[in-house]
Amino acid sequence: MRRKVSAKGWRFPRRMTKTQWSVLPYRYRHAYVAQAQCNQLGYWRDCAKANCRRARRCLQPQPCYWDRKQAMSPADWAKAEALCRPLRGLLSLGSLKGSDGLWLF
Repeated sequence: MRRKVSAKGWRFPRRMTKTQWSVLPYRYRHAYVAQAQCNQLGYWRDCAKANCRRARRCLQPQPCYWDRKQAMSPADWAKAEALCRPLRGLLSLGSLKGSDGLWLF
């Protein structure tokens, strides 16, 4: 039995609808999910980039995400994984164009 990932109150990154999300190419969806994860975990608070701290959100998520992952203990990383699991579930939603891509995170 397949589980329904989206619900009535579910919000996709950048406040997109399910149709808008499914039209996006995989690489854009991956980047938006990475940015949403960094924002959810609060990586912008101690980011080296002043622009991220000023905007109070991650503007360039990739370096922050990987640098933080290397510095965390396995127990802390497991907690972060549990928080981000619903966001990663969005990547598995099929696209209308038929290209699902690989899970890169």
